Amino acid sequence: MGTQLLAQAISTSNTNLRVLYLGSHGITYEGAYRLAEMLKTNRTLNRLYFFENNLGDHGIQLLAQALAHCDRSLSHMDLNGSTLESD
Repeated sequence: MGTQLLAQAISTSNTNLRVLYLGSHGITYEGAYRLAEMLKTNRTLNRLYFFENNLGDHGIQLLAQALAHCDRSLSHMDLNGSTLESD
């Protein structure tokens, strides 16, 4: 629920958020899905920290796909220590 509300709040073009720290917050595939959807519409975020979460292979794949379809790119995404094994 937390990532859903956060993703909704920052998916709009009305935000000036540039850096988002979500390290060690227990984010899983479901949260990665919501945040990947946000990345498709947010145009201001340029640094994203997802370190030490349990995103899983599918969560990482969703994030990569979202970034591949954006018309701008993040300058930094930190996944250090995140679990990339099976979901």
